[in-house]
Amino acid sequence: MTLRLHDLNVGLRRLGEVSAAFVKMGYLTTMSYPLSFVVDQIASLTPIFTYYFVAKVVQTSSVDVGGDYYTFVVVGLITSRLLAGGLRGLGDELELAVQEGRFESLLVQPVPWRALPFGLVQWGFIWRAVNTAVIVAIAVGLGSHFRLAGVAPAVLIVLLGTTATMAIGNLAAGVKLLAKRTDPIITFYQVAVFVFAGVAYPVQLLPHALRIISYAIAALRKLLLVHGGGLPGPSATSVIIGLLLFNAAVFPLSLWLFGRTLEYGRKTGLLSGY
Repeated sequence: MTLRLHDLNVGLRRLGEVSAAFVKMGYLTTMSYPLSFVVDQIASLTPIFTYYFVAKVVQTSSVDVGGDYYTFVVVGLITSRLLAGGLRGLGDELELAVQEGRFESLLVQPVPWRALPFGLVQWGFIWRAVNTAVIVAIAVGLGSHFRLAGVAPAVLIVLLGTTATMAIGNLAAGVKLLAKRTDPIITFYQVAVFVFAGVAYPVQLLPHALRIISYAIAALRKLLLVHGGGLPGPSATSVIIGLLLFNAAVFPLSLWLFGRTLEYGRKTGLLSGY
């Protein structure tokens, strides 16, 4: 028993060291391009101010937006931004590694290939979370109102949703490695989310068959908007259960397929093109 505990402690310590190394690598890479980092942050903040003035023009108290159009849009924007971290994180990190000539060094590290997605996306998740906190603070300063009682389940839904989009991102990253010049899965998915997820408008405007795509954001709005209880959409419990089932089925499969993609690329010589 003592030996097992010792092995467990050693394993956890090693896991922490590897995780910290990936975070440090991501931080140093980001800070190597300070102008790009600043521009990205400004771009993420711009919609908050844009929709503040749009909300002044719209000035609707409709139950379709929970009586608060500005907060309605803010929830959609921060949710889509966080979920995009899981969707694009791995593909963007791999593309950056290729551009900087670090891709081969990643593959020879003493880390299983199927564990690479966990390490590579950590820094992206951290700075997106910090960025989201800043966005929420600014939105509150501009008059947005959130229901504090709904924050805890909303955070859980976002975490599960990010894991779900990361599963899709793992599959897309594998395709990207083989296709080299295109990212078809991500492109299609982002277009579908932007059009059908109701980021900036009520999903009631969409045909009924298409509203299912926006269920996660709809559940968050019901939780976070002060008068969001009357909004249509699923309960938080049903969304959490659905995301748990999806992650349990798809996430392990996405990691396995990502590893198989790298193995296939190595055997066929496709990885040598990088």
